Amino acid sequence: MSGARLFLALLLSLWVFMPMSYANDKMAEPTVKPLQMVSSVSVSTVDHEGLSLSLGRATLTMRERDPQFSQLAARLLNYLTEGEMADRYYWTTFKKQAVEMQQARLNDGLPTDKKFSRLRDVFVRRADNVAVSFLERDRIHSGGDSPAGDLHSVYGRNIDTATGQYLTMDEVFTGIEELAGAIEAQLRRDYPDAPFIGNKDLNVAELLRAGERELTARGGGIMAAEVHEGVGTWTLESRGATFYFNPPSLGAGRDGIYAATILFDEYPRLFREKYRRAAPGYCIEIVPGIPVRSVAGDGSGVTLGIYENDAGFYIASGSWNYQDVPTAKEPRALLVCPADGGAYLYMDAVKPDQQFPWHELRIFDLKATPRDKKTDIHHTLLASEITAINKTWNIMSDPNRFFLNDDRPEVVGSNPLANPYRVGSDGMPARIGE
Repeated sequence: MSGARLFLALLLSLWVFMPMSYANDKMAEPTVKPLQMVSSVSVSTVDHEGLSLSLGRATLTMRERDPQFSQLAARLLNYLTEGEMADRYYWTTFKKQAVEMQQARLNDGLPTDKKFSRLRDVFVRRADNVAVSFLERDRIHSGGDSPAGDLHSVYGRNIDTATGQYLTMDEVFTGIEELAGAIEAQLRRDYPDAPFIGNKDLNVAELLRAGERELTARGGGIMAAEVHEGVGTWTLESRGATFYFNPPSLGAGRDGIYAATILFDEYPRLFREKYRRAAPGYCIEIVPGIPVRSVAGDGSGVTLGIYENDAGFYIASGSWNYQDVPTAKEPRALLVCPADGGAYLYMDAVKPDQQFPWHELRIFDLKATPRDKKTDIHHTLLASEITAINKTWNIMSDPNRFFLNDDRPEVVGSNPLANPYRVGSDGMPARIGE
């Protein structure tokens, strides 16, 4: 973890669970209901002139058809088909570029692992009957000596659930210039030692406008990762909005992505009323390296960050830090906040095993002392077989109703359907109906 990111984790600890000036979460609205979603990850790999090429992407769909949300379903279907077409027509260019980059590395005497990949993940930040918001993360690996994908950029997509239309900043926020001022102030608080601190004006509004122009210019169409370079983007969440700045907008590529969250209760005037309402209980998928800042059901602040390192995953939440044991690459992690005021980390991870690897849920009660790790072996958000290349995940958006599978071979073969669960009083999944 970089020094700037570690400092941010420690800085945010000063805010986590601080009592606020009100007794509970006043932005919760019982009429707002979470939606059940699934995400499918599709990866295609080919060998070409001695090189291994991988092209992958994730898509998002509704779990069940509902005529009430037909416009949302149509938008997500359009997103899916655009992605499929983009992949289909990109292969020729991808092969040519890989061969050229491989030769360039050899000519320059640089190490190479002969692997080239372009992978797009999706992290759901909000899914309810007001808005659906998710963050695309693009990773590009171009033959370097590291087998891991290189973090390249992120891009937010925000959809009005009723209309299925992509939301613009003007539709969600009341004043972009005032919003930009709040974002800049938050960036300076979160990253006091960042290279951009000496700049008098970070040009936040224009960076965000630039990102929005790329989306509207394509009518919402799929964009290559390079289009996201040097722009700002955002996601709408259940207690605020997070703004992301891809390099080199605020710093060099090695500095990574800077992000700042503006909460509803901190700046209610900056959000239009329709979009600052959210469900009492909610979940936010966590992007490794980008911390979540939010509000629990009792009105207390909560922060949570997951950071990749050589030992596995480092977890930071307030004054509590934890080095988890090595796990499978990029487990699915969520901040889970039920309406009762609890706050939990749910992390779906693979338990390595010599004979048969299995999934398990690793669960931390972020308000407990001590915050011991609990495990729920064989329960997983993964809805397809553990060995599958193309995988489907149950998206956890509602602490009161989510779906888990059992990945034991004898269960997968006899009963592949997911079962409904809720977060129990102890934070562990409790089977609904039992």
